[in-house]
Amino acid sequence: MTAILMSQKDTCFFYKINTKYNVNQLYLLEYKNLLFKILRKFNIFILGNWRYKVKKFETFIVFDSLYTKKVSRFIKRKNKKSKIIMYFWNPINEYNMHILEDKNIDEFWTFDNRRCKKI
Repeated sequence: MTAILMSQKDTCFFYKINTKYNVNQLYLLEYKNLLFKILRKFNIFILGNWRYKVKKFETFIVFDSLYTKKVSRFIKRKNKKSKIIMYFWNPINEYNMHILEDKNIDEFWTFDNRRCKKI
C-alpha cells in the first residue's frame, strides 16, 4: 500500500478518488495555523496521524513543501523496508535543493523535466 504525505489534506483532494493511495496530512497542524508557525520557528514539527501506521505502508510519496529530514528518518527508523519517493511539487531551486542530499530518500520525482536534465 502507498501513502501520500502532503502539507494539507485539502490540497490533495483529487488523489482521494483513487483508493489505492492513502492520502495523509504530513503534519498534525496545517501550515496556516498560528501554533504551527510558532513551533516551526523552533524546528518542532508534529507528524500527522499516519505516523501510527508506518509499518502498513510499502511506499511513501512525500511532497516537498514544508519537508524536513526528520520525516524520512522517522519513516526509515520505523519501517526499514519502505521506499520513500520525494515529489517536487515546486520547482527545484536553492530553497529546496538540500532535499536531494537526503540519503533516506530512494527516488526523486518532479514535474519539471528541464530541471531533471540539469541535475
